[in-house]
Amino acid sequence: MAQEKYCLGIDFGTTNSKLAYWFFEQPCVIRNDAGEANTPSVVHFKDDGTVIVGREAKENLIPFPERTIASVKRKMGSRHRYNVDGEKYPPEYVGALIFRHLMDLARSQTGIDFADAVVSVPANFSDAQRSAIKDAAEIAGLNVTRMINEPTAAALAYGLRAAEGEKKTILLYDFGGGTFDVSILTVSDNFFNVEASDGIKKCGGDDIDSLLTAHLGQIIECEHKVDINQDLKTLQMVRAAAEQAKIELSEVEQTTVNIPFLVGKSHEGPVAFSCELTRATLNSVIADLIQSTKMPVVDVLQRAGLSFADIDDVILVGGTTKIPAVKAFVEGLTGKPPLCYIDPYEVVAMGAAVASMEGTGVRFDQAPSGAPSPALEISDVVSHSFGIHVFPENVEKIVEKNEKLPICKSKPFTNIYPYTPELEIEVYEGERETTVSANRIGAFFIDVVPRPAGENQITVSFEIGTEYGILDVTARDKETGIERKVRMEAKSRLTNQEKLKWAKKLANGNILTVVVQDDARKVETALIFNPNRTICDVMQRLQQRRFIPTTESNQFLLYHEKQALLGSEALSEFVSGNEVYLSLRNVDESGDVHPRKK
Repeated sequence: MAQEKYCLGIDFGTTNSKLAYWFFEQPCVIRNDAGEANTPSVVHFKDDGTVIVGREAKENLIPFPERTIASVKRKMGSRHRYNVDGEKYPPEYVGALIFRHLMDLARSQTGIDFADAVVSVPANFSDAQRSAIKDAAEIAGLNVTRMINEPTAAALAYGLRAAEGEKKTILLYDFGGGTFDVSILTVSDNFFNVEASDGIKKCGGDDIDSLLTAHLGQIIECEHKVDINQDLKTLQMVRAAAEQAKIELSEVEQTTVNIPFLVGKSHEGPVAFSCELTRATLNSVIADLIQSTKMPVVDVLQRAGLSFADIDDVILVGGTTKIPAVKAFVEGLTGKPPLCYIDPYEVVAMGAAVASMEGTGVRFDQAPSGAPSPALEISDVVSHSFGIHVFPENVEKIVEKNEKLPICKSKPFTNIYPYTPELEIEVYEGERETTVSANRIGAFFIDVVPRPAGENQITVSFEIGTEYGILDVTARDKETGIERKVRMEAKSRLTNQEKLKWAKKLANGNILTVVVQDDARKVETALIFNPNRTICDVMQRLQQRRFIPTTESNQFLLYHEKQALLGSEALSEFVSGNEVYLSLRNVDESGDVHPRKK
């Protein structure tokens, strides 16, 4: 099949990241020169100002822990900042460094300069966390065409191997480096339908490393009177040994932990530490953590209206599922031996590569009759509820968790207080019933005619697209017809100016700001691009951001000054001081150009 563009499938992981792309009618994992699919999600800032990412960066966790950042995915969507040499880096920039490294790896191994990507995210990630990961990819210069839930991506990889014409119900148990997700999907005729998803945000291999590190720390303190928590280098040394022991005990019953130069602040000199660690000990240390994944599994089955007897296949995803105790737990819980014939480390990246083909008309296999099978379709769900603040401190949900995407739902509301000239619409995310415990996303006001309490009639509508990560909220006064539509942005999200700042830093200034103005609506948007991108890329990004409707994209043209642009022009042709100014106009059937209608 001929393709104009290749698209990367990226599994941006807490501990490791993986890459794949669609090549010769199948997902192909991209490996480094050593044949490894895993790239450690670790960034090291060197003294000379340069940055290294991946395996080499991870080797600096012990000697230079204060200059090395790991598990940045857990900080996405937060206001956390990493302080290195007086510079405060947001998680999005650190993540962008990883994305840029992955882009360079993909280019060196395939010879393809990838511009587009499908990026996977944990199913239980919030809007803020998803937006932060997308921002990180865009800062690195990638155009994120879709964000897909990790369990859904894994099902796509396995689904290609399901018999045509067969319908299956699949339970995806995704235990990765930083998060746990579980999803129920039905698969038939290349249609992947997510019934329900749930999970735990901080539950993964990182947490097992922490538990095993604490266990070793107790032994060390008992034998050598060294508190590993008093020295960062010592703590990282023990943590690295714990991680290695965890990996080895997934293959053997017993291993030896050796730390030849263990140093404590209160100790006179280095001491050698060695101990035997058994798989049974590991199992006892992590038993409660594994058990904590049971509740989300049971809950997701109930939400889907199913029982374990209704499940046809159980699929293991994520490196943590390689631990024998995890496999045994899943089999004991579900009553079915789990499938794992695709490497749990690679399956999400492979599925993301498959997802990149949705909408292209690609058909993967032949139906039993010999006719082409249906094209790939994916139906996902929203993993959190959304609602607004109602009197006194409650959250009235408009969108419920696990509703099918895309979503457009409305509810009527009224004024509690009499004769107010405006009403505030406060938007919340999460399953909590009160504003005290729910996550406030944002708020806006709508003007109303002052009326007695209970007489204003306001309809509030929530709209979430198939991507999940863009929430549009509309409030409309039934009496006056006044309408206010606001796109909700997470409070912690970087502004366009901040994104541009970090994109310029990453690209050493070789970056463009493309400002698109829609004079009819008196609105504009700013986008970040590499100079070698084209007007077509700008139109695609505008559609993704819903600045123009995807279904009506052929009705609009971009103009530079008075010149209509065809789409193939490079942005570098229109640069003025690292900026490009374009206007959006509507074209009618006669070919006349006029400003876009409201």
